[in-house]
Amino acid sequence: MNLLYIALKNTQRKPVRSLVTSLSITLLVAFVMFTLFFLIGVERSIERATDRLGADVVVVPSGAMVIAEEFLLEGRRKTFYMDVGIVEELGAIEGVEKVTYHVYVKTMPGICCDVEAIVVGFDPDTDFVVTPWLEKSGVAIERGEVVLGSTIARDIGYGLFDTGTFFYQGFRIAGVLEETGTGMDRSIFVPLEDIKELAVERGILEENKISVVFLKLREGYEPRQVARKIEGMFPQVDAVARGRIGEEVRSNFREMGSIFVFSVLLLAVFALFLSWAMFSAVASERVKEIGVLRAIGAKRSHIFNLIILEAAILSLAGGLAGLLLGGAVVSRLMDRFTLLASVSPEPGVAAVLVLLSFLSGVSLCIAGALLPALRISRMEPLSALKDG
Repeated sequence: MNLLYIALKNTQRKPVRSLVTSLSITLLVAFVMFTLFFLIGVERSIERATDRLGADVVVVPSGAMVIAEEFLLEGRRKTFYMDVGIVEELGAIEGVEKVTYHVYVKTMPGICCDVEAIVVGFDPDTDFVVTPWLEKSGVAIERGEVVLGSTIARDIGYGLFDTGTFFYQGFRIAGVLEETGTGMDRSIFVPLEDIKELAVERGILEENKISVVFLKLREGYEPRQVARKIEGMFPQVDAVARGRIGEEVRSNFREMGSIFVFSVLLLAVFALFLSWAMFSAVASERVKEIGVLRAIGAKRSHIFNLIILEAAILSLAGGLAGLLLGGAVVSRLMDRFTLLASVSPEPGVAAVLVLLSFLSGVSLCIAGALLPALRISRMEPLSALKDG
């Protein structure tokens, strides 16, 4: 008895019902895939992004830590300022090996199109946050030049021109920063002296104002202890150790993730119920047919396997379609939520997430068919023929 052939034919007998069942599995697999990639991707991206900043301690104006993290990790357009005098005082703290600072200024109209970005002023001579990425990208920057973050370069179509206008001043575009997975990808980098000369003169930036200070510590000094010491010494600033950067961002995304997880659970319950309802109807409709099969020698295991095979065929079709849909959603929509979510997990992790998504849909569909399959397989031939 060719059970696979019979199962394939049976799935075609009620095409609309089969399509609805497969579609529920498709949506479940796609949504599970998106949720897993979102949760794992954001968590790993924050860890990777904080490591790539290159600083042990980050210092910002008091009350600005959350918006600073949103810029550093997600590239959101934020500006915040404190007096530059804090830099020398921070550099004198025990355990601090290197100190550098950035100035953030919102872009002005003039670069080929309206692009949302932050101009980051930095000192190439002391910087250890941006400079390593410039070196990795093979880019050198001088006065009168700018470097574009990878996302900004794509947004403006860099390659069609090699100059841009910022603060109504022409600059040569020296190159594009390699993708970092941080807010740097949505930034435009300008030597600090150019920022001071142009932005301050035009009243865009107050003189002697900076946005964030980065500290690199000597070996043996604990970043969290130094961060607490800084906040005790300077009430006008907030300091955070590298390992704790992004805690507020993590919290926000976990709340969003909990909504996704709840939606997945609801969709899973719906898919399970739909599978059970469909195969319960199948079992009821085929009582006489099953009785005939039993009468000509089919065993209970044959009947059970036949129903499960039908469920497997529908779930496999829905699961494969769900992977295609989920892949499209992940690749096209993840970065709409946040820059962090646009950074894909490692290939091995991604493969595991895809497999889990696929198995979640297939297993639920088969689980829904188990009770109807058991019920109909236990019917005696004469009873089935009579009831049918």
